Amino acid sequence: MLLAFAFLKKVSLPTRMQKGILGISLLGFLFLVPSTPSYDNDLYRYVWDGKVTLERGHPYGIAPSDYRLIHLRDDDFSQIGFRNTPTVYPPVAELAFFLSALAGKMAPYFLKLILLLAHAALLMGIQRILQSRKMHFSWILLYAWNPILWKEFANSGHIDLLGVAFLFYGLLLARKKKTQTLLLLLASGIKPIAALSFFLIWQPHILGALLLFGGVCFWNLPEVFQGISQFARFWVFYPFLFEPLTWFSKILTGTEQWARWIAWVPVFLVLSISNRISQKPSVRWTLVFLAWLFFSPTINPWYAIWVIPFWLLEARMGLATLSIFLIPSYLYYENQTDPVFVRWVSFFLLSCKLIWEEFFFNFKK
Repeated sequence: MLLAFAFLKKVSLPTRMQKGILGISLLGFLFLVPSTPSYDNDLYRYVWDGKVTLERGHPYGIAPSDYRLIHLRDDDFSQIGFRNTPTVYPPVAELAFFLSALAGKMAPYFLKLILLLAHAALLMGIQRILQSRKMHFSWILLYAWNPILWKEFANSGHIDLLGVAFLFYGLLLARKKKTQTLLLLLASGIKPIAALSFFLIWQPHILGALLLFGGVCFWNLPEVFQGISQFARFWVFYPFLFEPLTWFSKILTGTEQWARWIAWVPVFLVLSISNRISQKPSVRWTLVFLAWLFFSPTINPWYAIWVIPFWLLEARMGLATLSIFLIPSYLYYENQTDPVFVRWVSFFLLSCKLIWEEFFFNFKK
């Protein structure tokens, strides 16, 4: 990807070659649709949730191991992770799982085809903005040929790609306020962190009231949100700056749980100053998401897709290399352990790369 970008950026790309670049991206995705997920088992839970929704109307508040669902088990049941925990996925994601479940045994492939449509939409959206900004077409390679795209979505089938498509069009391409709001709501229904995007288009005090109301509902509906609550309170995977926060929290309060609340402080701090750094939604979203990612207790490699399409539009390569720095997380997934210095060195180098870009190439207001 990076070698192709470095070479093609120096030459003029005729329309035929541009179509070829997009075609390779789409065909590569399609080629991997029938593949079995590697280093991941989320797709099996997606399919399971879809079957439960067909059976019961929704999958919330009941774990796969529950005896009431024993008749739904098949050969893939053993592949499902966290079988004793109810689903953690928001409603729009569950709707996609439900639609794929209508295809029966072909559900995993049908879901990946939905992701292929999201991928095609993102390619068209990125191409449209590159043309409007008169940027070189080769910048699209940082998304179109990114190994994270093929591994985590074409192979593993993560639903995030659909949310990224909604977010991209909502922030950058929607013309009407109602359309923009709808698209951002759909993105938030795929991954709740996308709700932070509302701070970029609405008045903060209005959204603050909505978030407070949603938070109260969340913590007082344990049966519906039991799985999401457990994930938010206890799950940790490949953290970066969250680890120092747990040490700090334990020293001050005697428990690590406060670290999850403290982690939101830098997120809202960055959010509050992002408009002073740039007025561009793509830049502001990237900064806010990075603040969340670096302090999050959970960092999965496919999270990079939430910022790569936005960052490349600013002619920045830093986050395209994020997929490289997250490679050690696959070792962590396999063994649930890793040399801590490898993780810290990876994120330190990424941070240096991003700071270098910002220091030498100021964002245009």
